[in-house]
Amino acid sequence: MLAVGAPLAVALIGGGRFAPAAPILAIAALGLGGAFVNAVWAYGMLSLHLHRLILAVALGSVAALVAVVAVLVELDGARGAAIGTAVVEIGAAIVAGVLLVRGRPHLRPRLSTVPKVGAAGLLACLPLLVSGVAIAVELLASTLISGVALLVLRAFPDELRDLLPARVKRPA
Repeated sequence: MLAVGAPLAVALIGGGRFAPAAPILAIAALGLGGAFVNAVWAYGMLSLHLHRLILAVALGSVAALVAVVAVLVELDGARGAAIGTAVVEIGAAIVAGVLLVRGRPHLRPRLSTVPKVGAAGLLACLPLLVSGVAIAVELLASTLISGVALLVLRAFPDELRDLLPARVKRPA
């Protein structure tokens, strides 16, 4: 939602003169999803006392970030930095997940949910196709569309579904 709401976030925090930064924030927001997933894997590693693995992933991520961003900043400035950061964060999440489940098949997540979440994410971008709509309305519409899509596609997390009223819940 930060990618969709980037113009609003920039307007609220920086004001109108920082509006050109909104597309860059939208790109960087994609990396935020990778960072959240990476944190999940890191907590899994921490619970298994895999401290060296956490350190290796962190150091590898920093090295990759320095290399990729250094190149992309020269090619495309702030936009390149945002793209590089997003790519490295998403890559680090994938690498951390693979390293965590390697040799631990009981930790392997169900990947059948990934396409459903991806579809909900794409559907959430639909309000961006409508021009002339206020950013707050786009953000609200995107949030509602993604939530409904996750419910309909049965990709809504069980923990959150348990918090919904009974009339909204769908059987798992």
